[in-house]
Amino acid sequence: PNRIGCDFLMAPAPNSGFLISDPVRTVATGYDAASRRLDQKAEIPGSSLTGVLRSGAERIVRTLGGIACDPVSDRCKKPRCLVCELFGNEDFASRLAVRVSSKEESREMPFDHVAIDRFTGGASDQKKFDALTMMEGEFSVHFTIDRADDPTLANWMIGLLALTLRDLHQGRL
Repeated sequence: PNRIGCDFLMAPAPNSGFLISDPVRTVATGYDAASRRLDQKAEIPGSSLTGVLRSGAERIVRTLGGIACDPVSDRCKKPRCLVCELFGNEDFASRLAVRVSSKEESREMPFDHVAIDRFTGGASDQKKFDALTMMEGEFSVHFTIDRADDPTLANWMIGLLALTLRDLHQGRL
């Protein structure tokens, strides 16, 4: 097959929150940051989840002794690194497509935060901020790996994606 797909359910840990900030809702609500919503449901853009998975995949490849380029500062060399082969880069489209949809209405909860000074480890002066954070929720996620004609390519791509999803499930990403 030229395309491989899979579906799974994703849910944050009970009593935990997540925030993918929406600049328009931030202004409308008056909070320093407010979660993205669509039809009263939490929204996680596929591109946001893809970015998290890519950085996790880079860490896994490097941990296993492989080479993963830095897509921000370095162009991937020929042949492409494993991460660019799956997630794409400026010159090559991603083989991985991610679609996320919310399964249920989500509730929001306001949180107050204090920025931490990196040098002292204490609170930064006048750096208090608040956020309207999504609590819990359940999401349906669909992955598709395109152009998976070569079974050798498909196998390692599925393996790398599985390892990355395991890290996400275990709270490492």
